[in-house]
Parts: sequence; C-alpha cells; structure tokens
Amino acid sequence: LAHVAAPLTARLNSGVRRLQMWPSSWTSDQSNLDALLAKWHGAMAEAWVYRVSHGQLLLRLYPTPEKNLFLWCKACSRVCFDSHWPDSQVSLNQLPDGGWLLNDRDHLEVRC
Repeated sequence: LAHVAAPLTARLNSGVRRLQMWPSSWTSDQSNLDALLAKWHGAMAEAWVYRVSHGQLLLRLYPTPEKNLFLWCKACSRVCFDSHWPDSQVSLNQLPDGGWLLNDRDHLEVRC
C-alpha cells in the first residue's frame, strides 16, 4: 500500500495544536504503485517504522522534507533494510507464490 502524503498539517484539537501525520488514503493497485515508484526513483529512502511483532514496515521516500511517499508493507515474512539511503530505486514485484517482493539493490529486501 502506498500514499503520497502532503506536508504535515496542523489542526486544533481541544485547544492543543497537534500534527496530523497519518495519510488519509492508500492505494494497493499494482499499476498505480509501479507508476509511483518510478516517479520517486532517486529520492531518499528511510525505514520509518518497523514492527517485528506485527510483521509490518513503513518505508518513507522523500526527494525533499516537504514531499513524502509512504509504503506500508504488511504480513512480512522477511525484512532486511538499511536505516536510510540516498538515490532510492525501489521496485515491487509479485512472487510466484502470490506474495510480494519490495526491493532496492543491497539496501532493501522485503517479502510479504
């Protein structure tokens, strides 16, 4: 699943200013994901959140601090990644067993 997040937006809740960070919409359509990943080649990549107990990884791609693409990987069986790297070239491929491989050279390998 992926989402292009707008810059962080502020909102008021009970008089307390809080940042709204979680994206409001996601896509899991293969052609949309391929187009997004191609568009974001060359961006910085960062393992934003990883939860071993839930088998989930949230990967952040960003060409500038104001623009973000988040890739949310769920039900991961294998996860290997650098904490961050420049010039990302993330690709997504379906595996013969029906699973998915998110890969970026020697920096990232995620099987879900």
